[in-house]
Amino acid sequence: MKGEATLVKVENIENLKDNDVIKLFHKTRDEDYRLIINKCISFSKKISAARNKGVENQLKLRDELKVIANQLNSTKEIDYFKSPLSQKAQNAFNTCMKDTSRLLNKITTSVDKKMTEKEALKKKDFQGGKWVTRKRPHVDRIATAWLIKRFIDPKAKFVFVHEDTTKANGISFDMFQGKFSHQGDNCTFETMLNRFNIKNEILKNISEIVHDIDLKDEKFRRNEAKGIDCILRGLMEEFKNDNELLKKGFEVFEALYAALNK
Repeated sequence: MKGEATLVKVENIENLKDNDVIKLFHKTRDEDYRLIINKCISFSKKISAARNKGVENQLKLRDELKVIANQLNSTKEIDYFKSPLSQKAQNAFNTCMKDTSRLLNKITTSVDKKMTEKEALKKKDFQGGKWVTRKRPHVDRIATAWLIKRFIDPKAKFVFVHEDTTKANGISFDMFQGKFSHQGDNCTFETMLNRFNIKNEILKNISEIVHDIDLKDEKFRRNEAKGIDCILRGLMEEFKNDNELLKKGFEVFEALYAALNK
């Protein structure tokens, strides 16, 4: 980019030995990990309390867990010498993740049972529709829009509304009280596959990747998740217009579909 760089090789820092420098790194990261551990402890109490509350309160836990997951991942990325508290923080988060999954799986099981009791939605009833979702789409909204355009409604038009919008003039997806959204521990992409009874092994694999990126619960542990997430975040930085972002995102999932179709 026509810039300049200066590389400096440092043999020592203020006459500190290597172990002394590492201890300084550990001290700083330990503070971050203690904060995460305390958040996990508070979160575990919320899980216990949520068992006696409504589904809406239980689903809010998922979003709170995603925030903790982001903090943990960000800290681990700059934990160059693996702080002694890193594993303790990871264990605390894993416990929260398992407890949350158990809680939400009960909701998913209930929802899936209802879905099998009634006929799957017909694609012909959703042709040429105006599909509405939140602005600045990331993985679940981009993937779901691609799924709609590619496999459900080829003439679909997409409209983006403010984050706080509760009522949408169109078929809403991946937004609060949307027609199609998260159900239990399923992301919106998974919900769409279930509701339209789409049986496609490649789409099932893509749904696992989308799930791992969106919910950050490592449920499927898909190796592709981190790379796809990085690409989509790069597109979000590159394209500020949501329609352009969606178009480029479609290309990513089209390429992913082709790669998995071997």
